[in-house]
Amino acid sequence: MAGRDDLADYGDNAVLLFALELAVAVDDIHSVASTALTDCSNDKSCDLLWVDRDTGRAILAQGYMSQRSRASAPSSKAASLHQAVGWILGRKRDGVPDQLQSAADELWAAMDEGEIRSIELWYCHNLPESSNVRHEIDSTVNSAKALTAQHWPKIDLEISGREIGATSLDEMFAATQLDIAVEDSFEFRIPGYFTEDGKDWDALCTTISGRTLHDLYQNHKSMLFALNVRDYLGLIKSDKNINSNMRASAVEQPDRFFAYNNGLTILTREWSVRRSGRHFILKIDGASIVNGAQTTGVLGNIQESESGALDTVRVLVRFVKSADRAVLEKIIEYNNSQNRVEAADFRSNDATQDRLRREFSSIPEADYRGGRRGGARDVIERPANLISTKTAAQALACFHGSPEAAYHEIGRIWSDNDYYLRTFDPKVTARHVVFCYSLLKSIESHKALLTEKQDRTSRDEQVLDFLRLRGGGFMLASAIAANMESIAEIAIANPWGLRFRENLSPAQAVLRWQPVVSSLASFSSTLRGAVVPNFRTRPRIESALDEFSNQLSALISLSEGAFADFASRVEYAAAVEH
Repeated sequence: MAGRDDLADYGDNAVLLFALELAVAVDDIHSVASTALTDCSNDKSCDLLWVDRDTGRAILAQGYMSQRSRASAPSSKAASLHQAVGWILGRKRDGVPDQLQSAADELWAAMDEGEIRSIELWYCHNLPESSNVRHEIDSTVNSAKALTAQHWPKIDLEISGREIGATSLDEMFAATQLDIAVEDSFEFRIPGYFTEDGKDWDALCTTISGRTLHDLYQNHKSMLFALNVRDYLGLIKSDKNINSNMRASAVEQPDRFFAYNNGLTILTREWSVRRSGRHFILKIDGASIVNGAQTTGVLGNIQESESGALDTVRVLVRFVKSADRAVLEKIIEYNNSQNRVEAADFRSNDATQDRLRREFSSIPEADYRGGRRGGARDVIERPANLISTKTAAQALACFHGSPEAAYHEIGRIWSDNDYYLRTFDPKVTARHVVFCYSLLKSIESHKALLTEKQDRTSRDEQVLDFLRLRGGGFMLASAIAANMESIAEIAIANPWGLRFRENLSPAQAVLRWQPVVSSLASFSSTLRGAVVPNFRTRPRIESALDEFSNQLSALISLSEGAFADFASRVEYAAAVEH
């Protein structure tokens, strides 16, 4: 975790967030932390519950950070995952604090609607991994399987457990170092080959058997994917899932696997080829799979009872070598970008995103990529000025009246044209994005300050309890945005024209919002009905917004000019057609 001082404030959860950032390629880990961390003393041993409907994936995790060297992490902490599984997957309500119940409600709703296909149980720490911990995790997985079968009998779920300790973190970290982690030499029997080369790179293309790839994976596991940003996602049992279909074709139609599959790209340091009868022997020094982790994981996990077809399976492989670091970075980046297409990727070349990227070049200390993702190193050396495209979209959706879409339907914002145009109106400007984005970030900052505050008042506790609810911060941002005419003391014909008078950096803009957020967060209890028991019912959202507006009107009538300083820093610039 060297170089990630921004995670230090999360204490034991720092290692947990770091692992999550690496495993799921999170762009804005602080926004995710604000939502996914259960963040309470009575958390029933569940430190984090991350739910992603877009990928059908949920992660329930426990974190531990040791301040001294130990032989292994305490297995008792791994055993406590039993408690978390019992409460969360057992659908228990009695005795559960609101913030944890809010997290559980989110998972339950997603599972009830068939949106979750895999649940992962993690124990993350900074110590060596051990068999004792593995035993506890395996036991917890069995409990989770029993509970989900009881409460969601019609859903075919993949339940898995994982200890992420120092070794696993080192392997994940290796993805940023451009080092080939598996340094062994390998020999493959191949039917033939051809080569290509270009400036500073060479490639050899051939086929290998499914059995060869299976054995390679069994011997080296995830170390093969040290340069693959997304690793092996796991076999999710769904006909709609490519991994499940891939396994079916390997077992049931092995002679067609080559035609159905895209193949692999493997980085290596060197190779040599010699003839052996009618075939050739390819020797390589070192191997790192940068494209094809899914293929390798699927074939590598086929059980022995079904592995007879693997000798028939043929897999296309492209071996690539280069001594140029810049070339290697591009090979990794471009090959990884093919592994999983995010919804935002479809809009990265959109005219609005292209224009916003150009406009952001004049915003101080701001890096906005508009759907274009960075390389592997961005996860480790996260640019401090990076504006996550996802968080920007959520901020805009909140500001313009759709907080529930910002929370539950972020993928739809990018994939559905109507949603997209409501979120990224053609009149949107970079300075307006900063205005909205900094409001959401200021709310996250206020929550963090209250969490760290030692002498919280009863009002502080009420505000913090609300912000810990799933969607609470989004709802508060939407409520503040809905009252901008009263707060900024200006007539607003079109909210897309709102911005700060100065061309501020996002960090500076967050500071401008802080007095407003600190004051208006005190009324957040009026918004509770919008997010409890779930943040999806539009009439309850509108009712809560009306009540918030009434309380704000009463405050302004009693204290005229309460936000005068903030108002003097805001302007309405008539939106310009582009």
